[in-house]
Amino acid sequence: MVMNRKSATLTTIVLITTFLTGTVIGVRAPEDSPIDELWDALFGIQDDVEDLQDQIDLQSQIDELEAEVIELQAQIGFLSDPWIEGRPGPQGEQGPQGEQGPIGPQGEPGPQGEPGPEGPMGIVLHDSSYKSDLVSETVNSIWLNIDDNHNVTLTLDETSQVIIVYTMDYQTVPSENGLGVRAWIDELSTWAHPGPYSFQATYATSSACHFYMDLPSGTYTIHMQWCSFGPEKELRASNRALTAFAIPNTT
Repeated sequence: MVMNRKSATLTTIVLITTFLTGTVIGVRAPEDSPIDELWDALFGIQDDVEDLQDQIDLQSQIDELEAEVIELQAQIGFLSDPWIEGRPGPQGEQGPQGEQGPIGPQGEPGPQGEPGPEGPMGIVLHDSSYKSDLVSETVNSIWLNIDDNHNVTLTLDETSQVIIVYTMDYQTVPSENGLGVRAWIDELSTWAHPGPYSFQATYATSSACHFYMDLPSGTYTIHMQWCSFGPEKELRASNRALTAFAIPNTT
């Protein structure tokens, strides 16, 4: 009875194995072998069949994974193709402003530009007067105007330096002592720098002298004055030219 049950079980295992593997399996027990050894051999074959089925399932999974890898590689190649441009996605939100970077080094100075055009000449105020007639006066050591009608006038809009130039032909009679000449500013009751010039001659001589002074805005009248150094004498002058001009201060 036990022998028949084991034979049926053996037959069933052989049929299942043949169905799964497609291979006809023949089982033969050794001669004079106990039935228990034959039973153990059959169950060992069943274990081998199960291991073989597990290997078949694993190979099937490997094949599926390889197919998925091939498909992913194809998709990656499609996305990396430079000739295929996808549609732009939606613009993301603006990120926070980054911190200010360090200040870079100062650059080299640029080339010097071309000089600009020359500006117009500034306005220089001036006045001049010329007298050719002979004047003479007997004076002592008192300063008197050489000619009350011989003067120049300047009107200054701003503080300026006034320069005065005076030329004349002169003579002292007698000639032992000299002749002094200075520029007198009526409104200030003073003379311009550097002060009196001193001349001496026994015959008619030409001479020139210049004076200067910084004056604030206003109107000024300038006379030339003379004086004898020493005893009373006669002073003579002719061909007298008086010029004054003002240069505005820039500082």
